[in-house]
Parts: sequence; structure tokens; C-alpha cells
Amino acid sequence: MKMDQREVLHSDNSTYMFDNTSGIEGNHTSDRSSFWDSESLGKIAPVVLVMGAALIGNLVLLVSLLCKHQKRKRIDVFIASLAIADLSVALITMPSELVEAVFKQWVFGAFMCKLVLYLQAVTLSSTTFILTAMSIDSYQIIVKPLKSLSQRPNIKAKVAAAWAMAFLMSIPQVFIFVQVQDYDDSHKETVHYCNSAGYSAEWQRKMYFTCQTFCILVLPTGIMLYCYTEISKSIWKRGVRTTDNEVVAPINTTMTTPRMSVRSDVVSASRRKVIIMTLTIIIAYVLCLTPYFIICLVRIYSDYSLDLKNSLKVSQTVFMLRSALNPILYGLFRIRLPRTVSLFCSCFKQHHYNRGDAFSHKKIKKEKTNVKPQIIYFRRDRLKKKDSVLIAKYAAKEEINFKQWAKETVSYRPQRVAHST
Repeated sequence: MKMDQREVLHSDNSTYMFDNTSGIEGNHTSDRSSFWDSESLGKIAPVVLVMGAALIGNLVLLVSLLCKHQKRKRIDVFIASLAIADLSVALITMPSELVEAVFKQWVFGAFMCKLVLYLQAVTLSSTTFILTAMSIDSYQIIVKPLKSLSQRPNIKAKVAAAWAMAFLMSIPQVFIFVQVQDYDDSHKETVHYCNSAGYSAEWQRKMYFTCQTFCILVLPTGIMLYCYTEISKSIWKRGVRTTDNEVVAPINTTMTTPRMSVRSDVVSASRRKVIIMTLTIIIAYVLCLTPYFIICLVRIYSDYSLDLKNSLKVSQTVFMLRSALNPILYGLFRIRLPRTVSLFCSCFKQHHYNRGDAFSHKKIKKEKTNVKPQIIYFRRDRLKKKDSVLIAKYAAKEEINFKQWAKETVSYRPQRVAHST
């Protein structure tokens, strides 16, 4: 059975190259005598490097989050989900690509052809939807904090929705990809390929990949740009309103400690960091995905008349880098590297302490309960109308914590605290 000479176009989101793997571009009876020729090495080396970087980076990121002693933040859930998705890419998509690059044919059978290609699309598209869910969550918290308290979905629901969309949108892969066979005249043997032979008409291929491009690249990019643009504008406006006046001043030591002010230079530094992070995330995301989708669309709509084989290889390599870049970008902006390294080391040291250490740890923890909680001071005459609502909610939460501490502490005696004027 002689199959189509055109390159396989797997779905949407595959960071991966299916030029000489799931379907051989050009002549299927190419030289298969050597596994380690220059052409094979040119495909294997980038995959190995990216896979190693993705495995190490995402594993370190997951371990640092699991060993984190402090209370986990909302962003940590998204980062962990993103790391799991990138690990899935490194463990499912990249190994199958390596095997095909080595043997120059599909060796896993007809059932695995459908299953592996389906899981490839799931793992690759899940990262896109998780990034989009993270952008929406940040937008709700920063831009509309009060409204989002009662209306925003639970963070686990957002992560589950992202994965559900990835599983649902990848279903067409099961019907599109089938195992086909070809006869290799030079070696006098039958070879198999996992090819996109499920289309009954060429317009179906064009429509499918166009829809995938819109759902995976255009729409998520638009949502992320809108969310982070509004976030940057909101932080910028708050930074302009902030002065050297005291807005919220936590007392770090004793009740006699002078009140701390949130200064404009600190807010400006935070504002710059958020804007830089926003631009970095969006630029890296768009740069990794856009070349691959554009080249594939040009090839499809030109009926493969243009020779873009080398450009396709480069775009696929850049597309692969996304799984390795995600832990680096989010780790740099969200996680302090020295603290992460110390947590990574202490996570394994915790299993070696003796019972005496455990007893002393409990004793120290018990003694800390006799320390009065910190009290929040604020100047009512310096507050804006919007700020007063936020601080009122924060003060109510502190009051609840203070009462809870009073019940647990035997030696507690109420004291009068003079309000500042």
C-alpha cells in the first residue's frame, strides 16, 4: 500500500515534528541502513537536549513546591499543574519522537498509534489551557478583587477545566491518525507509519488545522494579552495613587515598633517586575508557538508546493522549547532560587532527624503560641474609599485570628490599645 507522500500534520498543539516520524516527508524508501546518520542525529540531538532540560527543570520545580514549608499560594497550584503537563510532554511525546527518529518508522502498532498521538495532543494542549486559566485567575484577583471573591470559580475547578478541555479537543486525533504500511524496495521489507490518513477530503485537513490554530494559538493569546494588559494597567494606577502615607503597617516585633509605610519606590519596583514578567510570558509563549503554526498553515493552503522542510524543523525545535522554558520563567519570577535550593535540600534532611529533634521542634512550636499576634495599624483619615473596604475586610480577619489566639492561650490578658489619630 503506497501512502501519501505529504508530511503528516498532527493536531494543533504538537510541539513536535511529524515530518519524518509519524509520516515520512518525501520518499518513504529513504536510506534506513543507519540509525545514526547525520539526518537522524539532526533530529535526535535537539529532542534529547530539550527532553533533559524539561525533565530536570520541571522535577526540581515540583519538588520545591512539595517541600515548601509555608502556606501554598494560588499561583503554586497553577505552577504545579503546568510542571505536570510539561513533564507529560517530556515523558510521552518526546520519547515516541526519539524512537521514530531512530528506527525511521512506527514500531508501536496500530492501537498505540491512536493512543500516543491522542496523548501527545492532550499533554501539549494542556499547557496552553493552564496558562490561560492562570491569566484569568490573576485578572480576577488583581483587577476585580472584591467581585471575584463571590463569583470566581475554585482554583481546582479552573485546573480541572483546563485539563478537560485538553482531553476533549484532542479526541479528533483518534480518528485522524491510523497506522499505514509501505514497502521499502531497498531493504525488501514492509515498514509502518502513523499517518494522518483519516481525512476523507483535503478541505477537512485545512479546516481542522485552522480550527486548532485558532483554539490553541489565537484565542489563548488574545485572552492572555487582555488579562495581563488589564493587570498592568491596574497595578500602574495603584502605584500612581500610592504615596509615602501609611496605608497598612504591620508591626514585625513589638507593639512599640514605629508604623511602616508603603513607599512609592517599593511599589514602583513591584510594578516593574510584574510588567517585565508579563511581557516575558507572552513573548515566550507567542514566539514558541507562532512559527510552527504559520509554517504548517502555509504548507497546507499551498498544497505542499513550497519547500519548507528546513523551516519546519527549526519551528518544531522552537516549539519544543516551551516545555523547558516554562519552569525557568515561572521559577525566576515567582520562586526565589536560593530559598528553593535550600528547601530542596531540607526536604530530604527531614527524614533523618531523631525523636529528640522532633520533641524539641514540638516544644518550640508550643512556646511560640504564647507570643501575641501582630496588630495592624492604619490611619483612617489617610485612606481612600476603595482602600478602606479592603482594609476593613483585612482587619476583620485579623480580629478573628486574635480571638482564636485568645482562646488557645491560657496566660492571655486583654490590654487596651490606643488608636492612632
